[in-house]
Amino acid sequence: MPEHRVPIDGALFFCHGYGSTCTFFFEGIARQIAASGFGVYAMDFPGFGLSEGLHGYIPSFDDLVDDAIEFYTKIK
Repeated sequence: MPEHRVPIDGALFFCHGYGSTCTFFFEGIARQIAASGFGVYAMDFPGFGLSEGLHGYIPSFDDLVDDAIEFYTKIK
């Protein structure tokens, strides 16, 4: 999130690609985006990054999409 006194101009929701993770995104560009006045949100899909699950295994793309929709709907 932006610093305490920086007005929030919007929000960015990040979804990583297959075999990737949100960790590198947050260590770099996400901090710069937040400093510019945007709330930045991301999630690691099951089996990727710091999440639980068998690494790289996606049993259902529909479930993956549903998880992302649920996560970002709660934030919204």
